[in-house]
Amino acid sequence: GSDGTFGYRWDDPKKADPTDKFRAVYAACTRVASFVEKLQEFIPTPELIALRALITYDPAAGPASLEPGVVPREWADEHVMGQTDVPETVLFASVATSEALWHLHELLAPLVLTLRLSPFEFDLSALFARSPRDLSQAAARTVFEDPDRFAGIICPSRLGIDLLNVTLFEDLDSGDNTTRAPLSYLAVDSITPDDSDLLQAVAKLRLRIE
Repeated sequence: GSDGTFGYRWDDPKKADPTDKFRAVYAACTRVASFVEKLQEFIPTPELIALRALITYDPAAGPASLEPGVVPREWADEHVMGQTDVPETVLFASVATSEALWHLHELLAPLVLTLRLSPFEFDLSALFARSPRDLSQAAARTVFEDPDRFAGIICPSRLGIDLLNVTLFEDLDSGDNTTRAPLSYLAVDSITPDDSDLLQAVAKLRLRIE
């Protein structure tokens, strides 16, 4: 985007020398969490839920005419699931802990003032805000520059604290765009509509597949 990011939560906000930037690679700790993140686009708005009983939908007319909250079966055919392994010794920053949160509160105090947030507004809801994402992106840059050289960020999903996501830092100044965490790529698998993890994610979001 025009601000030098892709607009995602933990993107690098630094607009200076491109070789000093990092790329955020987003992943989930489980297949279920990955499905939930991807399926959130099908979650109906409160307005659609309220109007659901008043609108007639025709499944024969195609996906665009499906009732809100319905995932078309074709969705599974159009996606694949990649899996990788990260060594247990790799260090991730858990930014949702109370210690990390208030450490960031001190480091990002000038930005908090710029964004006109009160001290009581710097909490997890501020980091999880859909927009603006200045605060969470600044937090990602702070973690990236930490002397402990974290491989990335681990944080609960805003869709539920039972779902863990990770953001891997990819050093752009390394020349080969490798992540700080050494990854072992295990598989890229196709997805079927009866995939048990997919069905579990659908159930969590109160969706259904048709």
